[in-house]
Amino acid sequence: MAIPAPLAAPNAVPLSGLAKSDRLLDQSNTWFVVQRLASRSPESLQLQSESPEQWEQQHEARIRLLGQVLKGQEKAVAEASQRFQELSSSVPPEVQNLDNESGLKDPTFKEYWPFFKARALCNDNVRLRQLLDYKLAREQVDDGSTR
Repeated sequence: MAIPAPLAAPNAVPLSGLAKSDRLLDQSNTWFVVQRLASRSPESLQLQSESPEQWEQQHEARIRLLGQVLKGQEKAVAEASQRFQELSSSVPPEVQNLDNESGLKDPTFKEYWPFFKARALCNDNVRLRQLLDYKLAREQVDDGSTR
């Protein structure tokens, strides 16, 4: 079962080369960009007395930016998925069936903590990619509804 790759900036350092705090910062920065783009609706832009041409240019720029961020996130999902798959092969099925929170809280599973962390990171990256994909689709639909 393949799991999609995580979100990252287009020129980001590979996840394996980053400390956990750096990965979280990269993800939070990406999330900030997504939230900022999400807050820009066609209605709010039109209220700022922009011409339709200006709004269209900005809208196209947002779509391009979202596309770039989405591509970076897909790379991150692929990297996280690969790491998760590598660790999965050495983890017994009964341990794989545990949820991440339980596995990370129980010291008897300490040797499998990298597996649980990799699975959590992969899941987070997949969710972020889905949000970006949704936002991009919404922007593209908004494009058709504003003309």
